[in-house]
Amino acid sequence: MMEELRQRLEELAKVYPTLLSRRCYSMMDVDSQVLSHIPKRAFGSKLLQLWAKYTLTGSDAGALAEVIRTVFDAAYPKQVWRAMGTWFETREAKVKVPVVPKVKALFDAKGGTTPDVSTPPRYVEIDNDLDADGRRIRARVLWDVSFLNASNWQVVEAYTKSVGEAIMVKATEYVYQLYSSLSSSEIAAELTYTPPLKTDHLIDLRSAIDGEDLTPSSGAYRAFLHPATYNQLLKDDKFVNSLVFGETLDKTTGLQSRTTIGIDFHTTSVVPRGEVLLINPERSLVGAIYQNLIVEVVEPSTTLSGIDAYIHIAAKVSEPKAVARLRST
Repeated sequence: MMEELRQRLEELAKVYPTLLSRRCYSMMDVDSQVLSHIPKRAFGSKLLQLWAKYTLTGSDAGALAEVIRTVFDAAYPKQVWRAMGTWFETREAKVKVPVVPKVKALFDAKGGTTPDVSTPPRYVEIDNDLDADGRRIRARVLWDVSFLNASNWQVVEAYTKSVGEAIMVKATEYVYQLYSSLSSSEIAAELTYTPPLKTDHLIDLRSAIDGEDLTPSSGAYRAFLHPATYNQLLKDDKFVNSLVFGETLDKTTGLQSRTTIGIDFHTTSVVPRGEVLLINPERSLVGAIYQNLIVEVVEPSTTLSGIDAYIHIAAKVSEPKAVARLRST
């Protein structure tokens, strides 16, 4: 079944490239001692038997690959948290991540002074220990076997997708909580506004991050806000006129639009209504993904069968002054 699962994953990867690049199973994972129990446990699962009935493969391995794809399809549009900073994938329990340096340059005129580059790089140490910086995020859905036998296929598929959605919403909550724990004195600015939200408010927020002591981001800044708050911006003529039309929406991060003021907007219901969190993604947060999203079929009893999924992530705010908040009065 391992070899067949590998083949099915490779087939899916051809039509769904992100399956292995943002993977549940890498080719190494399929053979690893840690994860080898998953296809073995899946063999003969009542849930997979139902999935196999509705897939072209008709096999347990093909059905398991399709279950993974279904969970991932639902999870990717919710991966707002991946846009909130710099992320590394690692198998290490503890990692040291270098902070983006601030390099100063001088005009090298005759008799010019060489910039001082002797300062060693700074590191942020991330501990994947669950009691330290790490979090294990899990979701599970179980079906009674009699329900599986009598249910409509679309119902089972919809419930399966809910596992991926739940995982990534919770991951976004975890990252947002790190930002929310910063006090108003730690961040670049905490501003208030009287609704509705306007483009000028966003410019003030970015100006606060672009202070003299903080090197501007080489890419776009990122704003995270509730969908209802974003909709207020769509009523602001200055905002609408600044949009770059024709860009494809990025469903993997919840990206809504890009504006000429250099900010990408991401909508998520995790952020309270009326609040805007603006970050310099290069400097505000670093994180490590200790275990990629793992999806497996579980059958805790002869009458229950379902899906279990989990991910292990850890993160730290590296430069609070690269964060600014805007809240409605």
